[in-house]
Amino acid sequence: MNVLAFLAFFTVAFSQDTIGIGTLYITNSGDSTVDVTKIRYHPEHKSLVTTGEKVVVSSQMSIFEYYSKVGIRQISTRKYLGIGTDGRFKVVRRGAKKPFEVIEDAERPGRKVLAVEGNKEFQLCGDGQIAYNSDCEASQKIHIVYKEFL
Repeated sequence: MNVLAFLAFFTVAFSQDTIGIGTLYITNSGDSTVDVTKIRYHPEHKSLVTTGEKVVVSSQMSIFEYYSKVGIRQISTRKYLGIGTDGRFKVVRRGAKKPFEVIEDAERPGRKVLAVEGNKEFQLCGDGQIAYNSDCEASQKIHIVYKEFL
């Protein structure tokens, strides 16, 4: 019976094109002019979590699934990460039209980062929300690291 359950899970996982399961956290973009320690929401590493329709940094950890065709889905809510018209990350019911990619970080071999159309630069807004190409106040450049569970 356990073999059948495993095969069912295996079949569903690959039919959805799941690439991995892991967590997301932010880190400095590598720009030496950026001092992310001045933002109250950022010690060295902070995890991404969803709260309502927003995506923010937190000391808690959320688990996400990465699908190459539809993007990043939070396991506990079964909702996807998207980008609003203002550039801020938001929670959506279906995968993004421009899905996030997980790419190898050329600056740090072995580390995977989130990207949109090859661009791995994101923003930590002053209110703790995450954004992409936004004009949010008091923003700092960040990278979003995808840490896959083995």
